[in-house]
Amino acid sequence: MVAHRQHAIYLRPQVQPWLLEMALDELLTGPLEHVEGIELDVALWWRFLFDREAFGLAMFPERFPSAFNRLHRDILARDKVPCDERTEPTYRATAAPRGAAKTTLTTWLDLLHDIVYGFERFIGIISTSFDLSETLVADLFDVFKDPEAYPEFHRMYGPFKVKGTKTSFVVTCPSAEQPQGT
Repeated sequence: MVAHRQHAIYLRPQVQPWLLEMALDELLTGPLEHVEGIELDVALWWRFLFDREAFGLAMFPERFPSAFNRLHRDILARDKVPCDERTEPTYRATAAPRGAAKTTLTTWLDLLHDIVYGFERFIGIISTSFDLSETLVADLFDVFKDPEAYPEFHRMYGPFKVKGTKTSFVVTCPSAEQPQGT
């Protein structure tokens, strides 16, 4: 079952303070150990809205088999403002040595988070080469099109409607509450 915002609003006052403070593994083996179904989805939906590290580890364990380091946490802790609440453009640059997972975090995990939570309506990917940009977009397309590759992600945030090609597509996500898609 999908944890839509309208369902989550009812539980937010009771769960948000402790939900966000406790380590995810402690949360799942403690207060949420016996919670199931929509209540668990709603609690995790709120946690993942504010905690992209937990979102990545829980939804994509194959992509993130080891713990995040300080650089990763700094990248994932950046505040996000939904596109319809911004009063001026946002520009970001991330500099770190090659192989530090900058692209995986900023052009994959962060964008998946932006889409399922409705932070962005349009995303353009510009990279060091045309081929790399096309590969990055195609990777995102595959995440939304293949429910078997990421079953928990699809179960919690889907079903996704994807229109277009692997390198130019629009995805509509129930939890984003954007009927026009991203």
